[in-house]
Amino acid sequence: MNKETVSKLVGERIAECRKKKGLTGMTQSDLAAKLGKSLRTIQKYESGDIDITLSALVEISEVLGVSVNYLVGYQPSHIKLESLSDVQAFIIELDKKEELHFDLDVNKDDNQCSCSLTFSSPDIHSILNSELCRFLETFKTNREALQSYWIDYETFEAWANSAVEKNQLSFIHDREIKPLDSSELAKKREELNKKD
Repeated sequence: MNKETVSKLVGERIAECRKKKGLTGMTQSDLAAKLGKSLRTIQKYESGDIDITLSALVEISEVLGVSVNYLVGYQPSHIKLESLSDVQAFIIELDKKEELHFDLDVNKDDNQCSCSLTFSSPDIHSILNSELCRFLETFKTNREALQSYWIDYETFEAWANSAVEKNQLSFIHDREIKPLDSSELAKKREELNKKD
């Protein structure tokens, strides 16, 4: 997404939230007055004609009662899992990430099968495993509270959105994978066998 597209998206979100503020909405003049900005500045923000500083975005989000993440276009439901194929592709993609690592356990006998992904913390090779483990621990607690009617879905959803927003700047990258020819593969197998 280029800079102009981002500015336009942010401007559209500000206009949308401003119009929905309160029972009758908020005018551009009202927003300008609350922010101590000129009407022309607000018009330029909403049209995407000028960039908005982070501090101005924070002020705007507070006045409009929405998160900065929403204003910049972040949506926690950006991952669409609509088929088993999508879930499989997600696991394959997750396995490529440098900052996360999971072990895969498969237990199968007769018609029973149990599979699990295990993210260990601390993991010296995967710097975000600890943060993910903390998230999963709280997720488990909140999911159980939701399923046993100690909290409602709105409370669960608010926690989930907050937790996801918290880590939006914890970027992950694809692991660098070097193609190996058959002799290199054999050499790597031998090295692994010596370790066992």
